[in-house]
Amino acid sequence: MNGRLAAENIPARMLSAGGVAALGLALGWGAVTIPPPVWLGLAGVAGLFVTVVRPDLVVILLALSIPLGVEIPIGAIATGFTIGETLYTKTTVSLSPTDFLLGFLTLALFVRAAVDPDLRRRLHTPLSRPLLAFWLAAGLSLLVQRNTLPQFAFLICALYWMRLGEVFAVYFIVVAVIRDRVSWERCFRAAFVGAMLSVLISLAINLAYPIRGEEWRQPINLALKYSGEVGNFYILWMGVILGLLELGPRLSRRPLYLALAGLAALDTLVLGKRVLLVALLVALLAVGMLTRRVFRLGLLLPMLLLLAPLAVVVFPEKLEERLVATFVSDQETWHTLRDEAREQGVPLGLVDSLDAVPIDPSGRHRLIRWTMAVAGFLKHPVLGVGFWASPWAGIGLTHNQFLQVLAEMGLVGFAALSWMMLAMARTLRQTAVQASGPQGIALRWGLIASAISLVVQSFAGSPLVYFSFMLAFLYMMALLVAGSRLADEGVKQT
Repeated sequence: MNGRLAAENIPARMLSAGGVAALGLALGWGAVTIPPPVWLGLAGVAGLFVTVVRPDLVVILLALSIPLGVEIPIGAIATGFTIGETLYTKTTVSLSPTDFLLGFLTLALFVRAAVDPDLRRRLHTPLSRPLLAFWLAAGLSLLVQRNTLPQFAFLICALYWMRLGEVFAVYFIVVAVIRDRVSWERCFRAAFVGAMLSVLISLAINLAYPIRGEEWRQPINLALKYSGEVGNFYILWMGVILGLLELGPRLSRRPLYLALAGLAALDTLVLGKRVLLVALLVALLAVGMLTRRVFRLGLLLPMLLLLAPLAVVVFPEKLEERLVATFVSDQETWHTLRDEAREQGVPLGLVDSLDAVPIDPSGRHRLIRWTMAVAGFLKHPVLGVGFWASPWAGIGLTHNQFLQVLAEMGLVGFAALSWMMLAMARTLRQTAVQASGPQGIALRWGLIASAISLVVQSFAGSPLVYFSFMLAFLYMMALLVAGSRLADEGVKQT
């Protein structure tokens, strides 16, 4: 009987194979004869059609592309600075597969929301309004200061504001698209696979970099290329993997999970950023407290102690500069910083006292920048100097998320930031019972550990504008919210 069915299906299989071959020939002919702009237009129309019909499949591709997407540079915008003022004399404008997927998904979301009331219902979550409020507050602060900024500066700030909107759009897309447990698990697995591939590729790049040099590293150019973004991404997934390990996978998977968690932690270690090392320890402690199995972390810590000498051997200059020299103050602070602080109205005596603190120049630089941010906030207390406009307002890079928002977006922006952070904390706390299955629980533990480490980093950096990392963080937050909603709906049905 099975042989007869197989024989009857031979024509159908031949027809399918013939169709694939014909499609391949047509694509090959088109690639030779059709101009590239027409190809791009056809590809865009086809991509939008597929996204409208099957957005769940595109969201799975998005999970893979966030950590692995390659940036495609399309140009550079002069910032108006000289090399003596800042290293950022140009801003590179680039796109990645993630940007194209997000563009398709955003358009498809508007199209489907117009005719699908159930989709509009799924868009209403505890995080929806806080995210939208913060993005609008950022845009309003920039719009108010438009006439005070040079044209090129306003263009750069507007691009960063649009990038922030793209990051927040990830959350709305994922919570709207995921309808059932099957699509949720597919998205989680795709994100897991993409993250683990990124861990392995990044470790290989970091280990080969001292051997092969900059020429070999540049063509790789992963989307998560800045060390602060890379480290936070691996801290997030280290927490998720440790949660999965604690929840009792099959015995054969335990060594794999332990190795992946160790590699993620090692990737963070070899980056050599002091704030990331503190964040790593904070995240490890948070996972231990959440799982109530602090002793289980004893499996991971010895691995780090064994692998740490490898980082010392491979990156001696980086570790000496970023770790050993933290409390060495024999170098001078950036020579123009004192003049900039005085122009902002910071008392010169305060600058001198901060410049005498016995830490490295990077630490003293941050202390003085913080006083400049406070001075800038006092000049524009309501809406600030404009989102991302602090370099052109004489404040510079603040290296403190809270003070940066105060200086750039004023009290309105700080209130929006506080609302957003409280909404995230409330979401993470309220999903304790609703997160169903070991994957949902482990995801919640990893997000809590990552969120705590982000708050710690916010006192010495600006993780909110780690856009590539925030794409991954909000994607996982949306997965948690969608999983909680599905679990809650399942309980109501029973």
